Amino acid sequence: MHLMLDLETWSTRPTAAVAQIALVPFEFRARGRVYNESVFNKFVLLQDGMGALDQGTLSFWLGQGDKARSMLVQGLQNDGVPLLDALTSLMTWPAE
Repeated sequence: MHLMLDLETWSTRPTAAVAQIALVPFEFRARGRVYNESVFNKFVLLQDGMGALDQGTLSFWLGQGDKARSMLVQGLQNDGVPLLDALTSLMTWPAE
């Protein structure tokens, strides 16, 4: 089994604020079969001092489709979790 990690961020800089963390297990031999029942997905609250936010990246996300925009807005509307909580959950996944 392989794992694919996906980070969505609010900047292209190395110091970017994290918007979403996802981890998906998949099998190469099964033509990329994804094990959806085991997906890790956390939206991260945008917190002061917790990473860079760039106007260009924000404009990019605002220009995406309704689904992409609404998912990332969760971190702006207190539907997300603090970054430390998301990372702690990631470290204990899939046992949580």
